[in-house]
Amino acid sequence: MEEDDELHLDLHRAADELGKFATRMHVHTHEPMSKQRAKEFLNTLLTRVTTDCMNQGADMIGHVKSFIKASSGTLMGSLVDLSVGVVITDGMEDEPIDEMDVILHVIVHGIWDPVVRDVSMASIKEVCREFDAEFDIVQDYYETEKSISHHVKK
Repeated sequence: MEEDDELHLDLHRAADELGKFATRMHVHTHEPMSKQRAKEFLNTLLTRVTTDCMNQGADMIGHVKSFIKASSGTLMGSLVDLSVGVVITDGMEDEPIDEMDVILHVIVHGIWDPVVRDVSMASIKEVCREFDAEFDIVQDYYETEKSISHHVKK
């Protein structure tokens, strides 16, 4: 990346002041969890990521959302206001869950992408530990090249 491209990207980020991060991960639990426990996981994950971002300087939530897919169906959670809490859309049967794919999207105002990523990853680790689960990152969408691709002349 050339110096002019870096400057252009910095100016672009300064204008919108949004920090963004997204990841797709595979979560596996040591003991199967109920659908209710999966909802608690989703609520805790979104609330923790959001609160931790706010504690690091974010001053407004764009959106923090997550999509869980398991063999028994799907759950989607969205958080745009901490005082309202997480809104969950339930498309899941009530069967034990021992593994699930989780997609997390975080957009907040006031802190930059690297901070949002670091805070989100730390929050994911804490929540998985609390829920006796482990995770593997399948895709980390924090890619500088992707972020600047629409600004680079070809």
